[in-house]
Amino acid sequence: MIRNKGYKYRLYPNREQQRLINKIFGCVRFCWNFLLSEHTKRYKRRKESMSQLDMQHEIERIKEFYPWLRETDSQALAYVSRQLDDAFKRFYKHQCGYPKYKSKKCHYDSYTTTQKVSLKYKHGYVKLPHLGWVRCRGGRDIPDASVIQKMTVSRDPSGRYYVSVLVREEIQPLPLTSGDVGIDVGIHTFTADSDGCIVDNPRILDKKLKALRRANKALARTKTGSHNHEKARIRLAICHRKVKDTRYDFHHKVSKLYIDENQVMSAESLDVKSMLGNKYLARHIADCGWAEFLSMLEYKADWYGRTFTKIDKDFKSTQTCHVCGHVNEELEGFEGLHIREWTCPECHTHHDRDNNASINIKIEGHRLRSVA
Repeated sequence: MIRNKGYKYRLYPNREQQRLINKIFGCVRFCWNFLLSEHTKRYKRRKESMSQLDMQHEIERIKEFYPWLRETDSQALAYVSRQLDDAFKRFYKHQCGYPKYKSKKCHYDSYTTTQKVSLKYKHGYVKLPHLGWVRCRGGRDIPDASVIQKMTVSRDPSGRYYVSVLVREEIQPLPLTSGDVGIDVGIHTFTADSDGCIVDNPRILDKKLKALRRANKALARTKTGSHNHEKARIRLAICHRKVKDTRYDFHHKVSKLYIDENQVMSAESLDVKSMLGNKYLARHIADCGWAEFLSMLEYKADWYGRTFTKIDKDFKSTQTCHVCGHVNEELEGFEGLHIREWTCPECHTHHDRDNNASINIKIEGHRLRSVA
């Protein structure tokens, strides 16, 4: 089956290429802020909004007044109109807030180019408009049969450059298996499934917390705007990057393990926003990254011919006895988190909290698929 697939590589541009990349970052930021300002003014004056086509025409118009915009990638500037139009569509659907202006002081920048003729990849190098061939290093090579759709060049707060390549690629489904599990995610154990398998929570942030605190204190002791402040900021950004990369790698390994071993999977979608309201558990909940993990399960199931079902967040998987259906109200809310095992007062079945939840998720997944 043909699917969109992304490859991410670290870029190693020379000084001239770094200068050109930073110049494109600045031009893209200028176009975003200019179009956002024009959109806001037009709506306040005439109660009209700008379409994506209007924004593209506006970019072509301002190039006459700002000729330095012609010295960068035209497709990267044109893509800004698409991004801003998507941002306004999400705002009108109440999915996010009003689009914000981009600051020059922001330590993360990116731009996307769609010049398919100029975008090329060969082992260890990518070709980008206005930059030429740039050395890169990363994971797997892009297959020759893949069609490159677009490339996104980014710079993280620690100063590293990356390129994300979106391709159309034929992905072969995995062999069929008999595995059928319900997956319960948590803090005590990262995942517990209905087969009794448990994946321990690595608590990545806790292991790096001492280094993060030390880096934060070092940054606080420096004077804002000084060279030492910038060096301390980069050291702090490197600590955060290590936490992010370790968590991302862990999620990929666990999700691929479930995809390889199971044909049918069910998992519960959690209301993370309300759960973060608990000041005692907020850091541990954020460190788990459940949303990213479930997203990986969902798209990998689509790639490899598996079935993945999301259970509604209001489903009482933990409190319900999977044998008789009795609901134990003592387990509800944050107050019941300390109860790891309990006995059903109706059928007297002894339950492990996580294993019982995963079995209920599996049963609910079967019910939802049969109804659909």
